[in-house]
This record gives sequence, structure tokens and C-alpha cells, in this order.
Amino acid sequence: MKRQLLLYTGLFLALGACATANQPISDEAMGLSKTSVFNDPAPAAFDYPAERPGAGTRYEQSYHTAPPMIPHDISAFVPVTQSKNLCLSCHQNAAMAGQAVPKGVPTPMPVSHYSDLASGKLDGSRAVCTLCHAPQAKVDPLVENRLGAGR
Repeated sequence: MKRQLLLYTGLFLALGACATANQPISDEAMGLSKTSVFNDPAPAAFDYPAERPGAGTRYEQSYHTAPPMIPHDISAFVPVTQSKNLCLSCHQNAAMAGQAVPKGVPTPMPVSHYSDLASGKLDGSRAVCTLCHAPQAKVDPLVENRLGAGR
């Protein structure tokens, strides 16, 4: 966090120095990528994995507190809504919340997703899984993130 703050402070000071000297800021100096802000880079085309539930391999999280990606095909499960949520049929397992998961067992929802763990009552704000969790795909980032490296 401190490193990120220093980065933003340095960027702010650099842009401020240009602005106070009545110098225009070049379009290459405005963004995080080292290209013009008028460039519109498009990500490479990709397909989500077609594995059925239980057959996918989980990728490493992008950063420490990132919600896990979905390692299987969910095309038959969407849209996920509060009244229609097929994810719960495999992942709502309050008895396993917070415990180590044996291989081949669906990852249980964490304790934070329950309003009452003892009764297994789901927190209503966590009922639409795809608001935070997305199907995973192995793609290269448009801009490298070095802040979360090494965690």
C-alpha cells in the first residue's frame, strides 16, 4: 500500500511540475502504460475453459485478497441471481467453511458468506456469486501489476 501511495504521489508531483511550468502534458505521460492515452489496446481473444465442475485447475489469485476465480464452465448456470443460484448446490457447505478441502471436494463458501454459520443461512448480499467471482482464463495483462508480486 505504501509503495502504491508513493507511486501515485510521484505521478501527481510529476504531472503537477509539468502543469505549474505551463508546459503541456504529453499524452504518453498521462497513463500507467507507456503509450498514448489515445491508443485503445484490445486484449487478445481467449476462451474460458470448458471443464465441467470438479475437473478444472485453479489459478493463483491475482492479489492477496482477490476473490477466487471459477475454475470450471458456468455457461449452464448463468445468470446467477438471488432466486436462481446453482452454485449453492455444490458450494454451500457450512460444515466445511474455514477447513482444509480434500482434493475433488467443491470449495465451500467461506464463513464471511453466511449470516448465520450454525444454521447455514446465506448472507443475502453474497447470493449473486458472479458479482465477485468470474470464470478464469489464462491471459496476459494489458498493464503489468508488480505491487502484488511476491505475496
